[in-house]
Amino acid sequence: MKRTTYLSYQDKCFPLQHFATPIIDVCSARYVDQQKLLRGTGIFKSDIVEGRNASAKQLLQLLQQAKDLTPGYDCAFQIGHQLATNQQNSVMQAIQYSRNIEEFFRLILVFKHIFSPFIGATFIKEENWGYFLLEQKFGKTKLTPFITEIFSTALVSLCHQLLGRKICFHFGFDWQQPRYIQEYEENLGFQIKFSQPCAFFALELANLGYQNQHRNDLRKWHAIHKAKKEYSSTPTLLELIRQQLKMSPEMTMADLAQQLATSPATIKRKLREHGVSYTQLHQEVRKHLAIECLLVRGLNSEQSASILAISDPTNFRRAIKKWTGYTPSKLKQAYSITPTGEAPLT
Repeated sequence: MKRTTYLSYQDKCFPLQHFATPIIDVCSARYVDQQKLLRGTGIFKSDIVEGRNASAKQLLQLLQQAKDLTPGYDCAFQIGHQLATNQQNSVMQAIQYSRNIEEFFRLILVFKHIFSPFIGATFIKEENWGYFLLEQKFGKTKLTPFITEIFSTALVSLCHQLLGRKICFHFGFDWQQPRYIQEYEENLGFQIKFSQPCAFFALELANLGYQNQHRNDLRKWHAIHKAKKEYSSTPTLLELIRQQLKMSPEMTMADLAQQLATSPATIKRKLREHGVSYTQLHQEVRKHLAIECLLVRGLNSEQSASILAISDPTNFRRAIKKWTGYTPSKLKQAYSITPTGEAPLT
């Protein structure tokens, strides 16, 4: 059987020109010493100058040191803005020349590792809204809120650049509201909820049709053609496992090992590097599907149980309680990730 390939925690596949330069620029503006910032990461100035790649592990170490060394609470938000203006790679060039906001999101999903190496998303359309349920590509860490702040800011900032005006995004984060809430409101807007059952963002589908004021089809296709040659679309291990579980929810560790032409022990070892277990991933996939059914699509317990292939109502209630801390009815009472209708643009 042919071995399935995937990106690991140690693979050097992320271009430093795109990811390290904005981090260094933000930190340098706050008088952070570059030698201290790079110390222990295995990244050197010559690596950045010569266009080398870094691993997820190296970038996470760099981000941790940026967070620790930079004063104030806006470091992640400023890095997000810098990423949105970075023209060092062809993916960002393609985005800058995209036709409209819908194509912008499509390019993000196609070149997801270059736009956001640590955060992926499952896209769901429901009535007039589009939802992106966020997933960690290399597992959750104490840096997850910091990384999500970067990604969310880059997203909002890019949309603002393309349209010359702001889109009203609705954000939900699965951590407690921080003390520096004003930074979230200044950079992401006021439609923000914390302590949610999962991290997500949503927007009205009407926004997708708004035209990019910088649209240039010829330059866009040239950038896309170049990007396809330069960047890998290989999934991370966690993304690959989630894909398999979404297609085969009852897949066991042994089944997965056979599918990947490896051993269960190897999968366990690699998952430990990501700080997650196979059981946790399985529960996460099921939890996201339950949230989609109950909170996004507004289905009742019987309909949701059928989609999750849980035949017994009691087992369904127990499963939802285990995944979210709430019974199905209490979950609907406690959370509503469906935004109220309002003007698409602000």
